[in-house]
Amino acid sequence: QQDLHSCPTRRPSGLLRDRNLYENIALTLYVIGARHNEIADRVENMIDQVGLVGKENHAPDELSGGEQQRACIARALVKDPEIILADEPTGNLDTKTGLEIIALLRRLNEENGVTIITATHDTKMLDVSDRIFHMVDGRVDKIESRDEIDLQVGTLDGEEVG
Repeated sequence: QQDLHSCPTRRPSGLLRDRNLYENIALTLYVIGARHNEIADRVENMIDQVGLVGKENHAPDELSGGEQQRACIARALVKDPEIILADEPTGNLDTKTGLEIIALLRRLNEENGVTIITATHDTKMLDVSDRIFHMVDGRVDKIESRDEIDLQVGTLDGEEVG
């Protein structure tokens, strides 16, 4: 069993075009031989967690870019991996949905001990980062802990962001 999952979130074309949303998310569980009732429970839960309830029978081309990205994130998370590699996991999402995905990643880390490695330009991701590696010209320039960074991103709908 592989405990590492990555999903091409910057290019949602990683979804299978001939499968609907539910089937795309369930694919990983079918491959590892999960029981049908376990697949249904986990996929429905994940669809709810990423805010795609009601879209289960939609083909990828019927979903917006942000919905495709959330579907790809759900597919990466449905197997409960120990490590998640995420390239710009909030890149195609509006601010509110991006914050919901950040909260989901934070919850996975805190409650399930999932290690999450992200490559991003989104400063909101600092909120779920223990360590930040600053890259310059493809090389690590500086490593900081979250506590060492003083960043004020702002507010959204009256709530502090970042």
